[in-house]
Amino acid sequence: MTASGTIDVVIPVFQRPEACLAVFSLLAQGSMVNRIFLIDASPDGRISELIVQLANESGRVVAVRCPSSSFSRPKCLNAGLRLCEAPLTLVSDADIIWFNTTVRQMCTVVNSTNGLCHVESVEETDQKSRSLSRPGYDYRVIVKNAHQPLLHIIRRTTLNGVRSGPGLVLASTDCWNAIGGYCEDFVGWGWEDKDLLIRAALSGKQVDRAGRVLHLSHDDTKRNTSFDRVEPARSRNANILTSVSRIARGELNGDLAGGSSLVDKRPPVTICFEDGVEAELSS
Repeated sequence: MTASGTIDVVIPVFQRPEACLAVFSLLAQGSMVNRIFLIDASPDGRISELIVQLANESGRVVAVRCPSSSFSRPKCLNAGLRLCEAPLTLVSDADIIWFNTTVRQMCTVVNSTNGLCHVESVEETDQKSRSLSRPGYDYRVIVKNAHQPLLHIIRRTTLNGVRSGPGLVLASTDCWNAIGGYCEDFVGWGWEDKDLLIRAALSGKQVDRAGRVLHLSHDDTKRNTSFDRVEPARSRNANILTSVSRIARGELNGDLAGGSSLVDKRPPVTICFEDGVEAELSS
């Protein structure tokens, strides 16, 4: 059973009025949600302020200005994580509707493992969504012993119009601090979520998945709006290469502490790619 007010939520916002629906779906979870931080990177922050007024929840929904000329999801998430004080913190997106059972399922997992739990299945409001048809990549982490870890980058398979939600993550404060939150080296859309899970697994944290959510489908014009609308697959592919380069050197800490290392540097990680994948990412 989850105690009252044990979860803080962080939602990055950049000109996304649909965040209002995400907030109300989380408030519907009841007293288990302590505070919801809207980390707003838009120039004026008006959308988040309006959502706070609509929610009228006496401080449970907090708008935090984080203006930037270019939206960085990892930087916004780290900014939010630094504000969280509840025992558990949930990372959401502005276009996610949370079902009542999902957060409780994830809490049950995290409370039993002290690891991370991400959403198991994301359903789209539009079954023709580009999120389902875009060729994707996944990973496998193999740690037979601490001195010879292996990271395998593979092609992703989407089954029956459902995908997983690696960017929708619940973990304890101690766990977020141990892995250093998110890496801020990435440019544009893609892969910062799986980079987090990879680093967690390589650091010895258990990574599980549970529950389902609804994604308010949209086209790619809402991705990379700050980066000349670069095709999302291109930025994602470049970010994968950035990620594996860091991880190969044993750099498993994120930038939550402002760049300082929270744990010692780990042994180098061997990187393997499924046949043809490395060439696809570099093209």
